[in-house]
Amino acid sequence: MGAGADGIIVVTDGCDDGTDNMLDLLDTAGLVPHLQSPARRGKSLQ
Repeated sequence: MGAGADGIIVVTDGCDDGTDNMLDLLDTAGLVPHLQSPARRGKSLQ
């Protein structure tokens, strides 16, 4: 039995290069769900 995926969700974390703005537009258009995580500048996400 194969595994699959029904969709993709993009999470950003304090982008400053405009990526979050582009993803917000894609989210508004209903193309890609975009969530913004609280910024943790200077701290590892791992």
